[in-house]
Amino acid sequence: MKLFVSDYDGTLHIDGTVDQETLDAIDVFRAQGNLFGIATGRSLSSIKNQIEIYQIPVDFIISENGAIAVDGNDKQVYFHKMPFTRVQEIIADFPKDELLYYGVSDGVVVGVHDEFNNRTSTDTTIVDIDDVMMHEKLVGLYAKLDTHANAVQFTQFINHKYEGETCAFTWFQYVVILNCGVSKHSGIDEYRKAKNLDLKPYVIGDSFNDIPMVKGFDGFAICSGREEVKEWATMCFDNVGKALKYVMSQD
Repeated sequence: MKLFVSDYDGTLHIDGTVDQETLDAIDVFRAQGNLFGIATGRSLSSIKNQIEIYQIPVDFIISENGAIAVDGNDKQVYFHKMPFTRVQEIIADFPKDELLYYGVSDGVVVGVHDEFNNRTSTDTTIVDIDDVMMHEKLVGLYAKLDTHANAVQFTQFINHKYEGETCAFTWFQYVVILNCGVSKHSGIDEYRKAKNLDLKPYVIGDSFNDIPMVKGFDGFAICSGREEVKEWATMCFDNVGKALKYVMSQD
């Protein structure tokens, strides 16, 4: 048995679609008794929506950059809750003059506060922030700032103020904030342990949040991905389908 984990945006989903070569390769890979999963920064509802649209066969999902996972029967495998008081404190820390909007996630849906209607997305899996905050069961936050430089500065502020507890990283103008130790790499490890899978995973990604798993598992990169990811990759492929075909050819 082999285990393959793919990032979604920019990796499995490229140029606005999931190509047929990749979908066919996933079918063949799973038919051979192997496991295929997705590790994404999206919430569960968002990635499930994409899986439904493109009819992607999966055995498990790791979402919110490793904060929550479900198996093929939609049963929760683990969940990393962030202390609610810390969420409130971080929201108070947001730099109001540079902030375009921010959101919180309970792992399933994302609640957004967008006072000035700066968002252009029509993603129906995003709801009003109060609908998520009321449950006090959150896995992380994110904020979009007006410039990349301000996003980097705020990321550094969070990592200094909450050192060892809460970790932030920058993605263009966005700042993503999670419990320290949570990543796609840690999520894959936790899923393997929970399911007693003594397998080294094959992984593939394209962007900053994929570096921990690509680096940690000697993984692959998408050739159109960021150079920072390809520097850590053992090989690069044009799509996930070609990577799966390579993996299936190995003894």
